[in-house]
Amino acid sequence: MVGPRKVRKVENYAKRPLDVIRAVRSLNSLGLSVSLPSLTESGEMFFKVEGSALTVAQMLRLLDENQLDNVGIRQFRTNRTKAAGAG
Repeated sequence: MVGPRKVRKVENYAKRPLDVIRAVRSLNSLGLSVSLPSLTESGEMFFKVEGSALTVAQMLRLLDENQLDNVGIRQFRTNRTKAAGAG
């Protein structure tokens, strides 16, 4: 029997540079287009994945939850849009 999967909290992606590389490579291996990294005005790093901006923290959260794929990204976008509309 396998226990519950432990999900790491993303506090500082600078501490996880290899995971960022792994996330980008994973997306590329799925055939998803990933831009070069960019920075927001506040200094947060993000990538454009299939036309949607994902911060590195969001990418790592999806990676940790084993949802860094087409379905996981689409679901994340849907949830983010619903949350923005509810506010």
